[in-house]
Amino acid sequence: MPIKILDSHTVNKIAAGEVIERPASALKELLENSVDSGASRIEVHFEEGGKNLIRVLDNGSGIPADELPLALVRHGTSKITKIEDLFSLSTLGFRGEALASLGAVSQLTLTSTKIGSDKGGQLRCEGGKVEPVRPVAPLDGTTVEVKNLFYNIPARQKFLKSTSGETAALKKVFKSFALIHPEMTLTLKQDSKTVLFYPRQNFLKRACDVMAIQTENSFHLEAGENGFSLNAVLVHPKLNTSTQGGIYIFVQGRPVQDKLISQAVLEGYRNLVMDHQYPQAVISLNVPPDFIDVNVHPAKLQVKFQNPSLVFRFVSSQIKRVMAEKLETEINPVSYVIPTEFQPFLLNDNVTQYNQKEFESSGESSGEPVIFTSPVYPLHGA
Repeated sequence: MPIKILDSHTVNKIAAGEVIERPASALKELLENSVDSGASRIEVHFEEGGKNLIRVLDNGSGIPADELPLALVRHGTSKITKIEDLFSLSTLGFRGEALASLGAVSQLTLTSTKIGSDKGGQLRCEGGKVEPVRPVAPLDGTTVEVKNLFYNIPARQKFLKSTSGETAALKKVFKSFALIHPEMTLTLKQDSKTVLFYPRQNFLKRACDVMAIQTENSFHLEAGENGFSLNAVLVHPKLNTSTQGGIYIFVQGRPVQDKLISQAVLEGYRNLVMDHQYPQAVISLNVPPDFIDVNVHPAKLQVKFQNPSLVFRFVSSQIKRVMAEKLETEINPVSYVIPTEFQPFLLNDNVTQYNQKEFESSGESSGEPVIFTSPVYPLHGA
C-alpha cells in the first residue's frame, strides 16, 4: 500500500481520540481552560451523561472576538511560545488541543467577551468545519457548549458507557476539580437540576465536603522544603476504605494518576491501616517546574519526576510526622520503605546517601525494598 498523507480532518479526529476519550475528559479540558482564564465562578450543565450536551460557563477574562478562530486551531495557545516553556509551566491547558479536538468530534459553540469589551463574539464548529465569527451581546466571560460528542465517529461513540456510567465519570471529574480549587464557586447541573454545589471555601472544608468527611476526622497538612510544597488533607485512619479510590493526587494543580505518590501515602499510613484497607487523603504537591515533566501523557494524567525517591521521602515523611503528632504515637525514628522500582534514583540528602552506601558496602543487595531511617525534623512552613 502506498504511503499517503492524511487529510487535516482525519488528523484532528485521531488527535481528538488521544485527548478526548469520553465526556468526562472533555469536561476536564474545559474546566482547566476556565481556570487559566482567571475565573472565580464556573457553572457546568450536562445531559445524557454528557453525550448529548456539556456546557461550561465561566466568568474569566474572555477571548477577543477576532481571536476566536485561533482558539479552534490545533496548537493555538497563549500559554507557551517555545519548547523550553514546557518545563516551566504555570498553566493547566497549554497545548492548545482541547477546543480543536472537541470541534473535530462534536457540534461546538464558543461564545466569549474579552473583559472590558462591550462586544461579544460567537463561533460555531461542526465536525471540524468552522463557521465565521458572528457578533453577539456581551456576556460575563466565556461559554463553551459541546453537543453530540462523537456524532461523526460512530465507532468511538458506541464504546461510551451507559448514561449512568458517563454521569458518574463526569461527577468524579467535577469533584476532583473542586478539591484543588476551593477558591472557586462551582455548580454542576444535570438536566437543569443542581446536583453538586460548592461555595468558595478553604482547602480543608472543601476536601471534607467532597469526601463527605467531618472536619474533626481529618488533619490539615502544610509543609515546604527545598522548593517542594505539600498541602494535604489526611483522613483519620479509622475511616479507611477497601480501595485506593479515596486517595486524590494533584501535582502542580493537575489531577494525576501517580503510583509513586500513592505508595508514599500508603507508606505514610503504614501500621495505622489494616491489611487490604486503604486510607483517604487529598494530596496537592508542588515542585520546582524544572523538576517535573508534565508533557508525558496526552491528557496530562501522568507526570515524570527528575528524582522520584526524593518525592517519595518528602510526601511519606510529612504524612508520618502529622500522624505521629495527631495520634500521639512515637515520632523518632521514622523509617521509609522505598519500593524497589524507585530505588535507582538516589536521594540527594546526606542521610540517605550515607544509608545507601552502607547498604551497598554490606553486600546485602537482596532485591527487597530498602528501609532508610532518620529522625523527623519540622520543615519550613510546616
